[in-house]
Amino acid sequence: MPNNLKALRKRAGLTQYDVADKLGVTQPQIYNFEKGVRKLSRPEMERFAKLYNCNVEEIYGEMATNYELSENNNIVKLRKRMGISQREVAERLNLSQAMIWGFEKGSKKPTIPQMKIMAEMFGVEVEALYGDTKSSEKEDNTVTIDIISATPCCGSGEDNCGYADEVVGKWVMPTRDFRELTFAKPQDVKQMRVIGDSMEPTIKDGDYILTDTSHNTFDVDGIYLVRLMNGLAVKRLQAGLNNITIHSDNKKYQPITAEAGQVVVIGKVIKILNIENV
Repeated sequence: MPNNLKALRKRAGLTQYDVADKLGVTQPQIYNFEKGVRKLSRPEMERFAKLYNCNVEEIYGEMATNYELSENNNIVKLRKRMGISQREVAERLNLSQAMIWGFEKGSKKPTIPQMKIMAEMFGVEVEALYGDTKSSEKEDNTVTIDIISATPCCGSGEDNCGYADEVVGKWVMPTRDFRELTFAKPQDVKQMRVIGDSMEPTIKDGDYILTDTSHNTFDVDGIYLVRLMNGLAVKRLQAGLNNITIHSDNKKYQPITAEAGQVVVIGKVIKILNIENV
């Protein structure tokens, strides 16, 4: 039965041997699949779709692309306009940097899901990757961030420092400025006011923070919104061999060592807004 397996494989930049190795089958089996000797079962289609980063329906239906492979695409221009490196795009797409280079040179073709992710990163519609960047730019050049009623402490972490997601206001900022901070969805970023002096001079009493709540695991040293035993706090986390050290930038507060399970991460602080400038 005719299918698009060969075209999807080539679009992914893979050989039949690569696919056979990744799926745990033989190269002749991949050859027969592509020739349509038999129709794939649903689980088999799902495995191919996952490998090729496409929809299951694309295997036997119309491939979801209306864009011609061309080195005259706008990917490199849009990427540079946002100040994003090839490595950053590769990490976001879980691909090699060489594959991103191929997208930009036109020797490789991104899938529709990959194009959607790049368009989101670049702040444009998908059509702008291969069409007119001016006419295809998103009309909305700003993002709106919820200001919530949480009151994290930069102090001792008293019980009255809590997390509540009641929206009490809105913060509007340019999309380009937002993308320089994070590739998170705007709805996952929350603004809140902090109290206390333990993070001075970095964060002063009354300052606001932007927190990416989708980054809710501790994976790299930095400033996080965390829930400790005494309440909600903004602290600098540092990884140890078998624990986490919780630091205050104000030297009058001593570091605290805790087991990883004792520190509940609400989100990562991505920007500090001085109270005088808010």
